[in-house]
Amino acid sequence: MTTHTTRRVALLTTLVAAAGLLAGSPAAAQMEVTCSLNAAAVRVCASPEDVRAGRVQERFPLHEIFHADGTKVGEIYVARKPGAAIYVEHWVMYPGYEYPDRIRPAAVQRFRSEQDFLDHVAFGAGYRYVRWDVVEQGTIPGRR
Repeated sequence: MTTHTTRRVALLTTLVAAAGLLAGSPAAAQMEVTCSLNAAAVRVCASPEDVRAGRVQERFPLHEIFHADGTKVGEIYVARKPGAAIYVEHWVMYPGYEYPDRIRPAAVQRFRSEQDFLDHVAFGAGYRYVRWDVVEQGTIPGRR
């Protein structure tokens, strides 16, 4: 990301917070803005509705994992089609990863696809890879 783009991102984040305050919503002003840059370097932000409806993984498949001290300790690529209840999560955990850590959509969506992630995500000594085969259900097994 260029310095010029970084400044625009910071300005946009500030404007969103200011708009929240002007609208009388301190909560909106404090809300973390979830954004990415698409291939054309156009900023795309997830709305609060996207977050509440669970559409962030569809629009922002790359997530980053941060330790409590702010250190990035991993990346997750969620390979999920819109509305799918069965999907795959690819986790790459750096040597400093400890559970629980904070997960959030990546500010920049660097990978074009699941395969691009698998081919190019950083992986070195002490790193760990986990594949989660997820099946979401509306009930807990054994409960009515």
